[in-house]
Amino acid sequence: MPTTPLVAEANQIAQSIPAVVSPDTKNIVKRRLTTAQQLADCYQALFNEDLVSSRKRAKVDAALGGEAPYDVAKEKKLGTLGRSNINFGILRQNVKEAQMPFFRLLESLDTLCTMPLKSDFVDEETRQNWEPAIAEEFSKVIKNWPSFHPRWGQLSLLYVLDGIGFSLFSDGIDWRWQVKGLQHLKFPRDAEADVNYLDVIAVESKMRPDELLKKIQAEDKLPDEAKRYWNKAAVLDAVKQTAGSSSINTNNPEELVETWKNNDISLSMSGVTVKVIHGYIRETDGTISHYVSRYDGQGEFLYSCEGKFTDISQLMTAFIGDVGTNGDFHSIRGLGYDLFTPTTGQNRVLNKFLDATLTAATPHLSTENEDANVEQSIVPMGPYNLMAKGTAFQETNLPDFSQTLIPALSTLNQLTGSRAAASSPVSSNDT
Repeated sequence: MPTTPLVAEANQIAQSIPAVVSPDTKNIVKRRLTTAQQLADCYQALFNEDLVSSRKRAKVDAALGGEAPYDVAKEKKLGTLGRSNINFGILRQNVKEAQMPFFRLLESLDTLCTMPLKSDFVDEETRQNWEPAIAEEFSKVIKNWPSFHPRWGQLSLLYVLDGIGFSLFSDGIDWRWQVKGLQHLKFPRDAEADVNYLDVIAVESKMRPDELLKKIQAEDKLPDEAKRYWNKAAVLDAVKQTAGSSSINTNNPEELVETWKNNDISLSMSGVTVKVIHGYIRETDGTISHYVSRYDGQGEFLYSCEGKFTDISQLMTAFIGDVGTNGDFHSIRGLGYDLFTPTTGQNRVLNKFLDATLTAATPHLSTENEDANVEQSIVPMGPYNLMAKGTAFQETNLPDFSQTLIPALSTLNQLTGSRAAASSPVSSNDT
């Protein structure tokens, strides 16, 4: 039976996922990922599989960033470039309002966590005194972290806009988390909305050369018999060969939107970084191995640590606001998806209103002959205007918007309001 291109592509993607059975010996493997090129191929396959979803998320991101409702290039081709084409920020306003409870919650909390001690560690009275003191001091440490408030805001934005956000702890001993969304984390489709069901995760990242060099310098200080996870030669080669001001990835719709929003005119004036791929692979014994390779997959692994985590939940936490339509990660939608359509309609109707207002406020003149069209029809004379013979104001009949645009706008306003209200967090005082 002949293989269709779609089936062939699906088979190629499936083969890019690290296998648990060796194709040569047909035995169950202990280590699913063996080369840096495998990791790069796996990331690219997962990226391509997510491309359609990425384009849809990019449309929402662009609307949130203020992109006009009508495509300017199409407007030029149609000859309608002069009509109003304004994004009135309705989507952004609703998203910011939905985010505000998370910031108010942060301001209202004295401590961000509890620090329970084991009952056999100290006596009961001492434990009751120590627990709130430790929680208060640890909360101060977190709040004084310079990246805390930006990452709190970024995570709440992903939670509101996309309905899902992730905190990533790639370093097993560092409590400072990274914030990632579906645009950053690439994992197989049909994954239940529980991080413990994920077995392959690939993440593109940019690391500064000094970051990479500090990693190998720290291991240089270890005793000779100590195990090393960073490949010094591979790291040095990566810095020498790939460090630079990276250009935009034109194949990534969400990166294009970010570039446009940031007004990056040259598209390539970024800091000097090394593009890498992090791979988190669940091995056949259930542990999670962590690998880092160059983005192009050349050379050996920059970093390799087998069995680094005992479970995915040690690596990342998912914050989900919904379960989607089938309980999978990729079926989850947020407020951006709910409001994209009605707010786009609102923008277009409001632009129609603006055009009609400008038309109604513009004087319309009629002349008796073509010569009057060329000559100056109205000549200002102090507080008066002198009109040439044969020139007269012309009344125009505008459509009755009370029967067309106004009902449509009212319906869209109600739809936007109801969807925004359904997605807004509710405090305990309101329940």
